[in-house]
Amino acid sequence: MVSIDIMGKTYEVPDDLTILQALWYVGHKTIRGVGCLGGFCGACSTVYRLPDEGYKLHVGLACQTNVIDGMSLAQIPFFPSKDTTIYAETVKNEEELLLEVYPDTQKCISCGVCNRVCPQNLNVMGYVLKANNGEFQTTVNWSFDCINCGLCAMKCPADISPNLIARYVRRQYALLSLQPSRLLATRIEEIRKGKYDDAWRELFADLG
Repeated sequence: MVSIDIMGKTYEVPDDLTILQALWYVGHKTIRGVGCLGGFCGACSTVYRLPDEGYKLHVGLACQTNVIDGMSLAQIPFFPSKDTTIYAETVKNEEELLLEVYPDTQKCISCGVCNRVCPQNLNVMGYVLKANNGEFQTTVNWSFDCINCGLCAMKCPADISPNLIARYVRRQYALLSLQPSRLLATRIEEIRKGKYDDAWRELFADLG
């Protein structure tokens, strides 16, 4: 057994549990911030400190990070972010549009902290630099597996949000460079006509 502090209260838990399993073990009813349990949804971002490390903060996904004796942790149920809905169907320079929306993009100091913290092991710094250079297709390819957990933004010393930059670039690239999906258009029309209204009502009724 190990002793961990969960949001200000100390518990004894088995030492072979992940943070998420430890939350369940001590009786937390975790109904939000939990998704796939396999590290691919980004819904269980957690910040924690370890003993004898002073004020150093660590971050990780609760479903992937094992408990450590003396660990003090708190989950991040929602990661605040400056999202945008500004997309242009016709632009002369994609890079200029990106910098208009996210001017902090150019503040990257190439420290690599985002790469080290990424649970998907993505080249986060690389795709931010590619976005800076207007290489949107490469940015799309390199960031395709981003789960938008926000841990890179939390640790970035330049206060950049690489996950939001990647999401914006993927959407802008799709708008400018990809052909619309006929299946997507069909599904949107079905939604507008109310085909799934009963299913939605049933789902939300079950959620209370």
